Amino acid sequence: MNDLSIKYSEENISIFWNGVHWRDISNYLYMNVLRKIPPYSCWKEFVDNFSDRENKEAKMLTLNILSKKSCFTIELFKKLKERGFSDLAVNHALEYAERIGALSDEKKIMYYIEKAMQKGRSENWVRSSLKIYQLDEVLIDKCFSNYPGSSKEVIRSVIEKKWNWKINKDPRQKKKMIHYFLRKGFRYEEITAAQEESE
Repeated sequence: MNDLSIKYSEENISIFWNGVHWRDISNYLYMNVLRKIPPYSCWKEFVDNFSDRENKEAKMLTLNILSKKSCFTIELFKKLKERGFSDLAVNHALEYAERIGALSDEKKIMYYIEKAMQKGRSENWVRSSLKIYQLDEVLIDKCFSNYPGSSKEVIRSVIEKKWNWKINKDPRQKKKMIHYFLRKGFRYEEITAAQEESE
């Protein structure tokens, strides 16, 4: 016997060569990789063809995902693994996306910071929410140091838009304002300094 055989199950598809198990693949890889590889004459040729096709498919899917929404590297890694790609194919795809500039954790962090600050979020809140993406703390520090705004400016902007008129109408609103910013992760010193500048 000198051939490829396949066994199907509800969870995955098992590939055998000469009766020896090689690898389990997902339905996605079966449809988009295995069924599309060119003819082969030996085991090595089959493996090379499968790997080449898997790498190409991983790259194509990566660009398709990134064309719809920017992602952190860990998010994209999980999406590709969910489709059943090997670690090698996933890493090739991520490296390719980074090389052409389609994937950048630094740019994504900067965008994340900007959007959060526009919504009145604090640096502490942003740092805490970024933890789930397993990002390098040094990179996060770098992004905050490069961000042109500051927590005090964010607070002052929100105070001028939302709180000054309330406080002028009722001074007791100042305590509510401080609680509002504390819940968003700002420090008391930042809040009072920004409030004094906005008066």
